Amino acid sequence: MEAVDLTNMKKLLCSPRPSADYLAGVDGFLAFAYTGKSSDAKIHCPCVKCVNRNLLKRDTVYDHLVCDGMLLGYTVWGCHGETAGYISSNK
Repeated sequence: MEAVDLTNMKKLLCSPRPSADYLAGVDGFLAFAYTGKSSDAKIHCPCVKCVNRNLLKRDTVYDHLVCDGMLLGYTVWGCHGETAGYISSNK
């Protein structure tokens, strides 16, 4: 499996909303979070309002991230598949 450049995606998510860079970061995050999942699966929403508590569908998570922004400090995407094993295998 090809390593995904999470570092760059995370930098894009620090861009002002709703800049093209920020939206590219959201798309990258969702692509990573949905790796191995069906398109209608629900994931924890990492927006500032949901704080990974709510399980939502992809389109809703996208809307929340665009409107509300990514949870500050959520830099290791543990709720979305970025485990210690994933990190060490992709260095």
